[in-house]
Amino acid sequence: MVLERILIVDDDPNMRELFEVALGLDASLKLVICASGLEAVEAAQEFHPQLLVLDVNMPRMDGPQTLAELRTRGESSPAVFATAETGPETLDRLKSLGVEDIVIKPFDPLDLAATLKRIWQQANPDQPLQDGKNR
Repeated sequence: MVLERILIVDDDPNMRELFEVALGLDASLKLVICASGLEAVEAAQEFHPQLLVLDVNMPRMDGPQTLAELRTRGESSPAVFATAETGPETLDRLKSLGVEDIVIKPFDPLDLAATLKRIWQQANPDQPLQDGKNR
């Protein structure tokens, strides 16, 4: 199995568009992009994502709260936080919440798909690489 389904949640419409454009360059990826944590929790039940990409700072239900709610509902996909916060204490706190990695905003749109595939592969070392070969 290779990475095909990514659920993204970000309250900023410009960031949602950037995610869509950046990841849309890779035809192998299917995306569900949500504007809120609540929307993401609902979408995950039908979409069955393989990777979660969660904005950290959102109103009502932030990224950590969204991840916690997804986990209580049985969603076990690897997760990545996306944030512009780069302080070491903040990054350590976010990593302690059980995410695979953190993507720092602004990110390079041309590298985003490869970055997320690498993170997913590290979380799923027994899965074949994108080219179908095992490590």
